[in-house]
Parts: sequence; structure tokens; C-alpha cells
Amino acid sequence: MTNWKNRILYGDLSKAYRDGSLTSAQVAARLVTRLETNIVPHYADDQDLCDIIAQFDDLAHDLTTTADAFDDVLENLYDWADEDHRLWIDPTRPRQEETTE
Repeated sequence: MTNWKNRILYGDLSKAYRDGSLTSAQVAARLVTRLETNIVPHYADDQDLCDIIAQFDDLAHDLTTTADAFDDVLENLYDWADEDHRLWIDPTRPRQEETTE
């Protein structure tokens, strides 16, 4: 089993998007907050992560943000996260306290 260094859960955001109570822009904004709060402190000097968060932030401020645009940035986050098992991203489980080592 892979030993992930960090974990972020956003099943609650995925569900809210699917049921129409959040837009792609609102999901992006909340994901920015979770990443800045729980993950950035461990990777503050990682420019790639900062760029991904900036992309999510741009989406969060664009009322025309589409699901495809959000998915493109999310794919970048998954690629970053997979390197050296930095971050387990779970879109199915509701938010709980994210964990770090």
C-alpha cells in the first residue's frame, strides 16, 4: 500500500457540485482554501503547487468557469500530487480533518 504524505478530502464539494448547490467557480474557491490551509504549509516553496493554486483561484473569480476548465486544473493537481506520493486527493469522501505527516 502506498504511503501518502498528505490527504485532502473533497467529497462534500463534489456532491454539492453534482446536486447543483455549488458552481465550478465556488468549488474552485473552496479547494483553494483547503489547499492553502492544509497543504501549502508543507510545500510553501513549491512553485508548481503555487501555480496550480493560482489557476484554481483564477477559476474561482470567473463566473463563466466551466466543469471542463475546472477538470483541467484538477488534473494538474493530481499530476503534482502523485509525484513522490505528496498528496492523496479523495473526491468521494466527505471532508474530515485532512492529515499530514
